[in-house]
Amino acid sequence: MISSPAIIRAGLLLAFGLAVTACGSDDAGGTGGGGGSAPDAGDQDVQQADAPGEDSDQPDVTQEAGACTDVTSVSGSVIDESDNAFSGADVVLCITQEGGKSLCLSPKKTNASGEFTVSMKDGNACLVEAAYQVKSFSDTSLVPSYCPVELGAGGEVTVPDPVKLVQAPACTRDALGDVTQPHVVTSSGGATMTVVPDGLWLLDSTYEDLRVVTWDETQWGWPCFIDASNPPDGLVAFAPEIEVKSEGGLQVSFPNDAGLAAGTVVDLYALGNGVASMWDDTPVHEGHWDIIGEAEVTSDGSRIETTGQGLPFGTWIGWKQK
Repeated sequence: MISSPAIIRAGLLLAFGLAVTACGSDDAGGTGGGGGSAPDAGDQDVQQADAPGEDSDQPDVTQEAGACTDVTSVSGSVIDESDNAFSGADVVLCITQEGGKSLCLSPKKTNASGEFTVSMKDGNACLVEAAYQVKSFSDTSLVPSYCPVELGAGGEVTVPDPVKLVQAPACTRDALGDVTQPHVVTSSGGATMTVVPDGLWLLDSTYEDLRVVTWDETQWGWPCFIDASNPPDGLVAFAPEIEVKSEGGLQVSFPNDAGLAAGTVVDLYALGNGVASMWDDTPVHEGHWDIIGEAEVTSDGSRIETTGQGLPFGTWIGWKQK
């Protein structure tokens, strides 16, 4: 049975614009795509985190708030995996204001130089924290990412490092059969996700669109939300992001390259996005890299995998020895 919070999460996902068309259906997300100059966002409406660009009747999203910083705009840049400017990438800035109310601003596209600027409504806003998502609404094979923003002294905030959009390579997968049964999708790096198609909100995507990529930090560097001085021992990303509607709908498994003993339990981390929450509906906020559970080395010692309820959502998942 699907819980009402799960139904709400699916509605948030659709309204937030995480529903995308099939991989490769539009080349606007590539480096040669359009976008022109970065649009000014000064006249955009500030919306609930679930619905940029339109009103929402969903409950307010709130979190504990600390001291706030006056910010007029947030700017940054996006590159592809070859370090070239990525024009036409979609950027959604989400903010937490004084008092703890979390909002997302209308999506913007990067310009021909891969740059973007999002201005606050009415000129400025006092922010407790901010994070922005970078993705392509038109290409599900590009790995989306949420990046926390260091607010510093406020004003016109510029994110110093570009965000890298990487294309998830094609995966091998079980042929689609009974959608109520597990299907295994395997990355070229050996990580797998086991999905029950009927246990996922696929929206405009299909089972064939689902990819998992083993992150190669030597080639791509660590993503923006990872502390390079304390990185995970293993990291995978899902493309597109996956919303799970029932327990056991999504499991993940890593090769045990560290040689951990059978039965060893490790911490499992996940990246929060605009709609991510735990099974008990505790939110994992935008750009937060938080422990969400545990995984265990299999009895034959070959892999590290989740069990039981599995993952409540699929964004970026990492493991680290305790």
